[in-house]
Amino acid sequence: MLIPYKILMQKIDILYIHPLGENPSFAKKHFNKENKNNAEHFFGFIPMGIIGVINNLIKNNIKVKGINLPLKKRVNPSFSLENCLKFYKPKIIIIDMHWYVHIKNGIEIVKQCKEALDCKIIVGGISATTFQEQLLNIKEIDY
Repeated sequence: MLIPYKILMQKIDILYIHPLGENPSFAKKHFNKENKNNAEHFFGFIPMGIIGVINNLIKNNIKVKGINLPLKKRVNPSFSLENCLKFYKPKIIIIDMHWYVHIKNGIEIVKQCKEALDCKIIVGGISATTFQEQLLNIKEIDY
């Protein structure tokens, strides 16, 4: 089913971002492609729980858009998160730091988002819960 252009271009309330997750040692062992840097394997699988969260938001008439950054970058290497943020101007950004491989890039995205917008930033996931004290000491993270 094609989604009408008018719907795609709506402003949103919440933007969910799944960050790049780098683990070069894992990638070298388990991701072997000819003519590719093994560290380019960026763990594009999103945590299953976020699907339920987003479905509940949509069910309550909250406009949500999700971006799987590893997949976006693989399909469109010129994708600009900064341009996306400027276009959608979400009030809230949710970033998962589910696995430890997402923490570094997740923090970079948090800072990029706060620099680009006046919005609230929520991080979540197993690693965010495990390292909540350290993450909440980062001034750009609100929740």
